[in-house]
Amino acid sequence: MALVASGAASRITLSGLRFGEQLALRFEADARANGLRLDPILWPEDAGCDLIVRKIDE
Repeated sequence: MALVASGAASRITLSGLRFGEQLALRFEADARANGLRLDPILWPEDAGCDLIVRKIDE
C-alpha cells in the first residue's frame, strides 16, 4: 500500500493470495485513510484471489 500511496506506482496487484478477501477486510480502513482502494478479484470455486491496490480516484 505504501508504494501506491507514495505515488511510486499507480496500482499493484498481489497475485495468488489464498486469504486475499480477509486481507482486504483487515486493511480496508488503512487503505481508505491513505486514499487507496482494495479490489479483490475472486477465483472460481473459492480457490483464492488476486488483490488490486489502487488510488481511489482511478
